[in-house]
Formats: sequence, C-alpha cells, structure tokens
Amino acid sequence: LTGIREAVDSWTADQPMNFPPKIDLLMLNAGIMALPQRELTEDGVERQMQSNHLGHFLLTSLLAPNLSSDARIISVSSSAHQFATLSGGLEFDYLWSGGSTDSDYGFNGWKSYGQSKLANIYFSQELYRRAQERGDINWDVASLHPGVVQTDLSRYILGVENWDRLSGLFGNDGESNDSSNNWLQDGVSQTLSSLFSILTVPEGANTH
Repeated sequence: LTGIREAVDSWTADQPMNFPPKIDLLMLNAGIMALPQRELTEDGVERQMQSNHLGHFLLTSLLAPNLSSDARIISVSSSAHQFATLSGGLEFDYLWSGGSTDSDYGFNGWKSYGQSKLANIYFSQELYRRAQERGDINWDVASLHPGVVQTDLSRYILGVENWDRLSGLFGNDGESNDSSNNWLQDGVSQTLSSLFSILTVPEGANTH
C-alpha cells in the first residue's frame, strides 16, 4: 500500500504539467487469481485481497479529490464472485488473512479470489450510494465481469512453469517466435476459444 501512496504523491506533484487537474475515468483493473499457496503482503494482508480490492479502494480514496463531478469509476470484478456468494458471502475472519493467522491452514486460492471479486462489487455499490448521498457529484460507478480474456491471469491454474513454457513459444505480442509453431498458436487459441469463449485483450477492453 505504501507504493500506491507514493505513486499518487508522485503523480499529483506533477500537476498540472503531467497529471490532469480532473480525472474523468478511473479503471480499477489490476488483479491476480487463484494463488496456489497463501501469500501475505508486507502489510500482512492476503495477497489476492490486497491486489484485487484493497489497493483499488486506497487508490480511489486518494484520487477522489481529483475526480471530476461526473467521473466514471469502473471496478473489474468477475463471475467468480460466486465462489464467495455460494458459501455465504464475505467471511471477515478469513478474507484479510486467507486462513489461520499463523499458518496456511484453511487457505483456498479460489475462495480468496472469489472473496476479493465480491468485495469489488460491494465497493462499487457503496461508493455509488455515498456519491448519491452527497448530492454534489454524479459519479457513474459500476463493476463488471469482462469475460475470459487472453492474458496471463490464469498462469497459476496451469502452474507458473507450465505457463512460462507455453508463453515462451510466443512473443510478447502473442505472435509465435518460430514460424513452425504457428500451427500450435492457432490450435491452442481456437481450442481454448471454443471451449471457454476466450476474448482477445481488445475484445475484453471493449466490454468495459
């Protein structure tokens, strides 16, 4: 969280040269998914909850004075919030620590991801309510499920080594590093897209 505070201080210090006096759109999109083991940040918070929700909350709070009166604030959530709703909603004894405070007992990567995505939705709902209550701002606040987008968000599902091995076949732009591997790129993309309706990054962005 210190990094977020330092970043905002740096941005606003450059105002108005390199930072806009008013922000019309804030997109809260950073995230990680399904960690195989519990990880705590230096702030002592389960890593998915801090990356996917708490960091967004802090960033929005710090930038609030810079948001225009009709700003749009979008939280990228996920249909995976149902992992939390099916088990009864937010579990405050679990979500911040991801299990026991002194061990990994009870940690589940998908459960923590679902908790963080449900937190995105609740945050958007409460932010909108408070903006309406103030009366002097007309913020458009929403959360959404962008679909399954072709990014490295799924790297922990396959395992980092397997993901890196597969990604190594392609360049950073998704193009094959070897023309002989074009068949593999096309085959993987078509198979995954047919099974899971995977979107390209531009297609995913258009859902926002």
